Amino acid sequence: MHLPRVGSIFVTMFVCNLFSVNGFTVGDTVTENTTSSGSGTVKPNSGSQSLESIRGNVAYTNETSRVRESGINVTTRKGASDTTARPKSPTMAAFALNRSPATTAAQFLQESLPSSTDSQLRLTTPMTMNGSTTTLRNLTFVMFADINVKEGWDGAGVVPALEMAVHDVNADPNVLPGYHLNYVVMDTKCDDGAAAAALVRAIQRPPQKIMVIGGGCSVSTVATAQTTPFFNLIQISYGAARLKLSKRDIYRTFWRNIPTMGSYLKAYLAIVQHYGWKRVATIGYECQENMAILHKLFENNGIESLAYHTVGDIDELSDVQIQDLKNRDARVIIFDGFEQTFRRILCKAYRFGMSGGKVVWLYYGWYNKDWMSVNDTACDPSEIKAATVHALTLMELMTFEKFTHGLETINGLSFDQYERRYKQWPSFEKYGFNDYHPYGYDAIWAAALALNSAIPEVAKQCNYGAAAAALVRAIQRPPQKIMVIGGGCSVSTVATAQTTPFFNLIQISYGAARLKLSKRDIYRTFWRNIPTTGSYLKAHLAIVQHYGWKRVATIGYECQENMAILHKLFENNGIESLAYHTVGDIDELSDVQIQDLKNRDARIIIFDGSEQTFRRILCKAYRFGMSGGKVVWLYYGWYNKDWMSVNDTACDPSEIKAATEHALTLMELLTFEKFTHGLETINGLSFDQYERRYKQWPSFEKYGFNDYHPFGYDAIWAAALALNSAIPEVAKQVVTEVVDGETVVRPKRLDDFTYEDSHLLSILMEELKKTNFTGMTGPMSFYGNGSRPWQMEITQVQDSVQVAVGVHNEITGQISIDESLLKWPGGQVPLDHTPVVNRMSYIDGVLAAVITGLAGLGILLGLSLLVFNIVFRNHRHIKLSSPNLNNVIAAGCVVAFSCVPFVALDTRLVPADVMPAMCMTSGWLLSIAFSLAFGAMFAKTWRVYVIFRNKYGRMRKPLQDKHLLVGVAFLVMVDVAVMATWTVIDPIYLTYHIQTDMETDGKRLITKHESCTSELKTYWIGGLLAEKGLLLIFGCFLAFETRRVFVPELNDSKYLGMCIYNTCVLCGVGASVAMIVSERPAITFAFSSLCIIASAATTLGLLFVPKISYVKKHPNVKQPDGITSTFKASLRNVHKELSKAASVFTSSGQGNEDNLSDRKSASLNTTLSGLPMVRFSSELGGTENDSHKRSQKDKITGIINRSFSTSDENGGDHEPTVLLSSGATCSPVENRCFKNHVVVGSCTGLYVPTVNEDSRL
Repeated sequence: MHLPRVGSIFVTMFVCNLFSVNGFTVGDTVTENTTSSGSGTVKPNSGSQSLESIRGNVAYTNETSRVRESGINVTTRKGASDTTARPKSPTMAAFALNRSPATTAAQFLQESLPSSTDSQLRLTTPMTMNGSTTTLRNLTFVMFADINVKEGWDGAGVVPALEMAVHDVNADPNVLPGYHLNYVVMDTKCDDGAAAAALVRAIQRPPQKIMVIGGGCSVSTVATAQTTPFFNLIQISYGAARLKLSKRDIYRTFWRNIPTMGSYLKAYLAIVQHYGWKRVATIGYECQENMAILHKLFENNGIESLAYHTVGDIDELSDVQIQDLKNRDARVIIFDGFEQTFRRILCKAYRFGMSGGKVVWLYYGWYNKDWMSVNDTACDPSEIKAATVHALTLMELMTFEKFTHGLETINGLSFDQYERRYKQWPSFEKYGFNDYHPYGYDAIWAAALALNSAIPEVAKQCNYGAAAAALVRAIQRPPQKIMVIGGGCSVSTVATAQTTPFFNLIQISYGAARLKLSKRDIYRTFWRNIPTTGSYLKAHLAIVQHYGWKRVATIGYECQENMAILHKLFENNGIESLAYHTVGDIDELSDVQIQDLKNRDARIIIFDGSEQTFRRILCKAYRFGMSGGKVVWLYYGWYNKDWMSVNDTACDPSEIKAATEHALTLMELLTFEKFTHGLETINGLSFDQYERRYKQWPSFEKYGFNDYHPFGYDAIWAAALALNSAIPEVAKQVVTEVVDGETVVRPKRLDDFTYEDSHLLSILMEELKKTNFTGMTGPMSFYGNGSRPWQMEITQVQDSVQVAVGVHNEITGQISIDESLLKWPGGQVPLDHTPVVNRMSYIDGVLAAVITGLAGLGILLGLSLLVFNIVFRNHRHIKLSSPNLNNVIAAGCVVAFSCVPFVALDTRLVPADVMPAMCMTSGWLLSIAFSLAFGAMFAKTWRVYVIFRNKYGRMRKPLQDKHLLVGVAFLVMVDVAVMATWTVIDPIYLTYHIQTDMETDGKRLITKHESCTSELKTYWIGGLLAEKGLLLIFGCFLAFETRRVFVPELNDSKYLGMCIYNTCVLCGVGASVAMIVSERPAITFAFSSLCIIASAATTLGLLFVPKISYVKKHPNVKQPDGITSTFKASLRNVHKELSKAASVFTSSGQGNEDNLSDRKSASLNTTLSGLPMVRFSSELGGTENDSHKRSQKDKITGIINRSFSTSDENGGDHEPTVLLSSGATCSPVENRCFKNHVVVGSCTGLYVPTVNEDSRL
């Protein structure tokens, strides 16, 4: 197939690592082998001629020269002592030197200039430079300065120092003798766009520029520093401190004479270490390399990076981020950013109470002096100042006079002399002062001394800046270009593909695979005939779906669009993106990140990055046990064949290979002979024939072999066929031209194309969409976004060798894998997670049965004692011990025993949805049981306490059983209220806890146990324990207060104390063991249940065993009919109390008869359980002799008060009675005394008889 000959058209072909130009422009190197051809011109020649012979042939005005650019007119004068403005004069003639492959002076430049200087390298610090070998005429500097700045660093004040340095260099006869420095000041405005535009204007406009000085702002400098190498321009900055500018592989010709951000980071680390701080938070901007390096420094020095928050596009932190810092108790915070952003953050910090010295802020000290006073936030400046109190700032030390003292400076001046001269410079009034002016002055001198030694040249590489420069040159130089072919590198292609639409140029790449190039809204005229990164992503998805994996982790670089799209694909297909870790500038994952992947049980991991980074990651993965087939890695197959054998990590290559075993790789399938087999190709050749021809091509020996050569071949054919199809469409338009003086109208041809011709562009775009032919790479067609579908080869690493096992066809969307070729650990496809075997840990059935049986015996015991208490309720001993309350105690213990079987229940016996009700029931029973048992016990003791501690001898309302039972009922109602509220407000639910988690035989064995809980369970239990604790404390008080009451039948204080002690000890032991072994349900159940059983059984034993023993010894001691419950011991106790009272009264009356006569009687009032209130009076009047006579036979009158009476079995009331010490019972109503049911006397003149008399009675 041939194209009609309609004219000459030119295609620009971009090739990485190579481009050739004729003549000298920016980008050419320098040699002394040149030949003159007319005044002011220099032509290449193989002959030899010295530079001295050229000088006379270059148009040059020695006295003055003027450069007019961007509205800034500068005039310099060689040898003059000052700079003066002059009228317009002709622009200097451009110099031109021939390009030579010989050794150039670039090496001298690289050796002469340090990449960065120490913070003390200042104006007059000695700068060692090599001697001059080559000199030049009329050298022009581009001086970048940040003058009209809206936001950022204002560097206008450096301009006077730059001008003064140029003047001083020109005035020095020993520096660039016979050559003259000129300069053009360009305003970069501390903006990357303005800086890029300034660089383009500086390069495009004459005269030729030799070097770039500046800028001072990092933002604008980054925009220019990666482009200048491709114009062979060195850039020396006097103020750009950003750390990334030290990356020599990107900013290859960038230099700076100021301290870098690395100095700040090291200073931050030193401060933190000095004060022993171990927790530091940081705030910065997104994708900020400074912070990543600082975090790495912290990690290597054992300092925790507490949090890292980024301000994003809004230039402030959100309330959530500030609250997070506060929640994390961030007390030391480092901020890396502009003062405007810092004010907004400080305002919010102040509002959140993070001021007043509570937080130590560390920030840069180069902010404006009044930056805190700017009122551009919601806070008053005073609040900003309050938030900044005690902050620490860092600023490079600028004591230049100290640095230069006693040293010979480059200009022979001291710093004070220099600064006075700087402030007197003519332009100082216009631009003002800037602290960095000495750096600018020194930058000019460094450039001049370097130029004095050599002329720069840099190697041209696959780089963004190189591609941009190449495109500019291709467009500027004739002839007209109609299309761009290439490049092969994604980095360089991105630089050109977004520019070509503005010149109506189509670009077809044969090697740029970056996914972002498919964005049609940006790269509108870009096409490529190779598989894109999207082909890899679709293949990754197909593999994951093929094996049914649902959990995938990914590793890549920061701000990487590939991973974001892959995660979206996973999300749309129901696959969980388990984790995404980025390697950042350190090109590896931290231990924390690797451990996180292990903790998340990441078994399928996709890596998108370089082989060097992958080796470091695999090394750490091996050390963390993520190898040997436990993890399946997916990565690109285009690494070097021996990439695993490179020994550049802490691991042996054998360990890298072990970690990579069974990994899957993806590589675009390049079996072109298979793709073209049996098909008619565009050139009629088979692939083998084509490849033999390719290897025999004349330039093959020069350039060598590349796997992608068929893509380049097919790209040319795609372009040619599109142009061929466009000819008829183009011919539909006509053009008018003048031929031999005649105006001719003819059809439009392809060679009529201009960079403003959008019509031809639209035609070619449509024709490329229709592309359909078989090239050397196989069937050729394009997607609508300019990409080409492809087939991806799937390989598996087996014994460190990649073995092809399958293919993913993007065209059909099918994946084909030969499973017989795969080798998996154990012969099975790995799972996306460790197989989990869940096992429930239940209470042993035998243990549950034994403890439940013990609880059942406890219930029988309680019921038996309850029956005993009812049967012997009329026994005098039982009746005196308040049998009604004893019944309540026994019932409470029975309820306590009853809760144990509910604790033993689990989901083996009852459904899971019923378990919460069972758990709640056990809580109800236990709480109520405690209140019943101990409430009744304390009620009995309370009555004893009231009786024997009554100070006034009388009680308005006696304490009957019904009053005490009301108190017990109140405690029970409190429990009911609390438990009911808990049940309704915070229902209990069943939950499962991991008891053990271990990995054995490639499986994860998880043992769980079930338990009942609620959201506020701790608070509810705490409230109940507080209530019961107060009740126990009250019981201890009663037991202590009634310890001296000697009425065994009435007072259970000793047993009460023993019950409380027993309950507290058992509950304490049970609770402690339950907390310690909470993950062992059997032990927890056994201890808690046994403590309940032991506590209830002990309570029953202490209260009822003595009563059973007494009843057994005195089975027939019953109250007679009509006689209330009382006995001799009670009266003895009362008599003892009376005797004490009488002795007190007697002793108090000795020696004072009047007092004794006034106090005729003393009374003691007491109320006994089951007895009426009785007041015993002892007449103690008379003289001492009378008292002595009555001491043998005191007359005691029993006055009975019917406060209350006891009831007999038939519901009748007994009469109040008086029990004498002899055991006789006297009834004042009947006026008779009984003993053993025999009338022995009357109650008239009742008195206490003597022993003999009592015996007679």
